[in-house]
Amino acid sequence: MKLVYSYYVLDIVHKGHLEMMKNAKAIAGEDGKLIVGILTDEAVMEKKPPPSIDFVDRMYIAQCLKFPDLVVAQDTYSNIGNLLRYDGIVTDISNQ
Repeated sequence: MKLVYSYYVLDIVHKGHLEMMKNAKAIAGEDGKLIVGILTDEAVMEKKPPPSIDFVDRMYIAQCLKFPDLVVAQDTYSNIGNLLRYDGIVTDISNQ
């Protein structure tokens, strides 16, 4: 099973977010899983102004989308912590 990881602020959901998730899900394949990381408010503020939509609501929005199989918090702007936490991730789709 292929695990693919992609992360987002997801402050304002737009077509680019959805296309990225759709492509990441396609890379994972039918038997694979797409894990989506949502940056916490603190993680966002490491590099950007505070998000307009709070973390809890952004997580909920991500969970309601059809592409992610699992939505997780990303506690730092860097995705390295989550890549190490979810052993077996073979593809990292960075959205920077």
